[in-house]
Amino acid sequence: MVGAVTRPTPDPATGASRRAALRLVALAPVAVALAACSSSAVDRLEAPRSTPPAPPNPDQPAVDAVIGATTGLLSALRPLRDTDPAFADLITLHTSHLARLGSASTPVAAAAPDLGGSRAQVRSHEAALATLYAEHAGTVESGPLARLLAAMSAAISQRVAGLEA
Repeated sequence: MVGAVTRPTPDPATGASRRAALRLVALAPVAVALAACSSSAVDRLEAPRSTPPAPPNPDQPAVDAVIGATTGLLSALRPLRDTDPAFADLITLHTSHLARLGSASTPVAAAAPDLGGSRAQVRSHEAALATLYAEHAGTVESGPLARLLAAMSAAISQRVAGLEA
């Protein structure tokens, strides 16, 4: 038959047609390019990069100091909650301050002072705590933290003034 299309016959020695051999030759550069990717390049893409540690917070010692002092005074005030409404108010105040300061990482609390249940002793310890807050407000580097500590000091001082009445 003239004009009939015949399929290429495989080479009996190799079992492959000429067309298959040409495809193989055409795809060889792609295979070489893929093989050129080193495994280290792949490892760099897949390996998680570690982030450098955050720089230490220069204000953390001040925060730890006020949290420790507040926690110690709060533990001394809790047994007195029902003896005076002003003491219950101080407990609420200190609890909110600790929450605002993020006391989840609370350092070791200062030893709980012996308040004896008298307003004079509580007033003395509260005034000392207000002074501690004010001192640290003047030394921290963070402006927002300084304002927070100063506001907390003022809040404690207001309560101390109420204890004198």
